[in-house]
Amino acid sequence: MNWLTRNTEVINMIANVGMFLVWLIYAQLFYFSYSRQRHPTILINQVQGYGLKSTCMISNMSMEPVHLECIIVQIARGDTTTDYNVVDQKPDPDHQSVDDLQTLTHQGPLKPSGFTSLGTFDTMIRRALTEDDKMDTITQDGDFEKILSEIESIEIRVIADYGPESRPIGALRRFMVQQKETGETFIYPEKYYTRQVFGVRARYFTIPGWLEKCMPERLN
Repeated sequence: MNWLTRNTEVINMIANVGMFLVWLIYAQLFYFSYSRQRHPTILINQVQGYGLKSTCMISNMSMEPVHLECIIVQIARGDTTTDYNVVDQKPDPDHQSVDDLQTLTHQGPLKPSGFTSLGTFDTMIRRALTEDDKMDTITQDGDFEKILSEIESIEIRVIADYGPESRPIGALRRFMVQQKETGETFIYPEKYYTRQVFGVRARYFTIPGWLEKCMPERLN
């Protein structure tokens, strides 16, 4: 007791430091939890194999809904890359209805843990190429296999609006394209994860640049 009495100030200082560390840990846990809730996560996956008939799927793993604004397919052929906006479905009066907007466009809200399909890679590539008048003529002439053999990669870029964020968010994933000796087309993701596009540079430069590739089609 005498020792405690003589060292009261030291003990109080140690207790205060310990209390400060405890509150600091709680503050970090609270910040990480809050940051996780605000941080959006959009996944771009490939399902049903690794061929042309495999399906590209977009999932919302965020804590809140996201609104899909634009979907860009970038096709790399040799030294050239071309961007195509595929957010809207290809016109098909026999299978589309204004009462079911999902048959008309991929644009719209996506609930937490929700997903939507962009269709097969075969359909998506054809859809992208038909946006180009020159390519449209070639694909109609039956030379799609020749064009496909020249494609080296396909990059899917998703732009969306997320409630807690004042500016659009983005995600991208690249898929490599290879031709097997059997003549089959092999499509596989370049990396095992979807890259979330965020940060100052992404907000003010990268994503606005993507949006510019979507706007002309809507304004004309």
